[in-house]
Amino acid sequence: ANSRGVTATYHTCDVTAESSMSVLIESIAEAADARGAPLAGMVACAGIQQKVPALEYPAADFERILRVNVTGVFISAKMAAAAMVKRGIRGSVVLIASMSGQIANRGLTCTAYNTSKAAVQQMCRSLAQEWGGKGIRVNTLSPGVSANPLGVLDVQIS
Repeated sequence: ANSRGVTATYHTCDVTAESSMSVLIESIAEAADARGAPLAGMVACAGIQQKVPALEYPAADFERILRVNVTGVFISAKMAAAAMVKRGIRGSVVLIASMSGQIANRGLTCTAYNTSKAAVQQMCRSLAQEWGGKGIRVNTLSPGVSANPLGVLDVQIS
């Protein structure tokens, strides 16, 4: 950031706490306005994972995965979009989904995670049709693990 003359900040938050996220995103948007660089984007990438066979999966853990991976992404996107709409800013929201939202990886017991990422993919389509008329583009990135010596992720844009 310093070498490019830009500012980077870090904020700790609970993406599932709507009121806290509202305050945080609005404060980020106000700080961005003050620097003459309005908030015009959000990458919503909340995600946690548990590998547990479905027959042994506690419902409370399943719900926790959905709360973070789906509700947390929704709240993040919603608050950023609200800040953009309030200011008349045309912007972009990127939701991090996963290839596992479209396929089941043989041998991986990740039903809750896969379900959550499929929900994020549908959320993208729904938000895109709703917010597009407000000048906010919504897309997903769906990373997937590839077998290579560096362990680098391949990214599929959907």
